Amino acid sequence: MVPNINIAVSFNGDEVGTLINVTPSTTGHYYFASFPFTPLGTAGELLFTVATVGDSTALFDDVTVTSTSAVPEPTTYLADLSALGMLGLLGWRKRK
Repeated sequence: MVPNINIAVSFNGDEVGTLINVTPSTTGHYYFASFPFTPLGTAGELLFTVATVGDSTALFDDVTVTSTSAVPEPTTYLADLSALGMLGLLGWRKRK
């Protein structure tokens, strides 16, 4: 039996990627995988589910979650809206 590993990655219960039939390295090299996803919230659980066949082990190192979105935080929207409201109020006062 050839040892192998299946890995599923999910965020808040939504699967974001899988690695199937990862075989153990005999040369000391590591595997790299990247799974781009868009979360529905600002916090959540990143879960790695591992299923092994034969004598194999999954080790994870240097797991990184990076923001690549230019979407501003909700507080930025509130600041922009309040600034627009103040400009509108000043324009309304000048007309009177």
